Amino acid sequence: MIKRSFLLTFGLVLLFALIGQAGLPDKGWGIGIQINYPFTGLSVRFFNAEGIGFEFNIFPNPTSRDVEGDYEVRRLELTLSGKLLYPVRQDENVNYYFSGGAAITFAFEEEETPPTEGIKQPMIHSSMEGAILSGMGVIEVEGIWLDRLVGTFEYGLTWDLFDPLNFSFLSGGIGMHYYI
Repeated sequence: MIKRSFLLTFGLVLLFALIGQAGLPDKGWGIGIQINYPFTGLSVRFFNAEGIGFEFNIFPNPTSRDVEGDYEVRRLELTLSGKLLYPVRQDENVNYYFSGGAAITFAFEEEETPPTEGIKQPMIHSSMEGAILSGMGVIEVEGIWLDRLVGTFEYGLTWDLFDPLNFSFLSGGIGMHYYI
């Protein structure tokens, strides 16, 4: 499912990029793929006239586990993140941003009892699994492949609010966004 979603999103980004070969206008909004290990997801960016942006990401992570032989419990972890992109320096093809934001992970899991006779609707339990704050540097490279398609590289610090001793100095990811 993740591979199919990744390939579909990647294909749509490339299709939009190939259709719109006109010059790159001022950034308004863009859609793309963000890869932050171990997650791959959909990313949407919005920029105002001053160059300040907001990025929203959604990372689905479906998993399952066996319970009592043939019965399988399906689980979906959904990570939602949002961050502010503040421009630090903008060159001809490379833009530098400071980014600060948060990510929240929700888990949805079926009830752990096997179904009995007849058809029943499965019970879905939800919970909040984690909340993370981050401060990152973002490098955005324009005009390498296509005019409207840009690559991003992120690096920085993260801190898990549910586990205060979980502080990471080496967080980051890569992405690709097509600006419309």
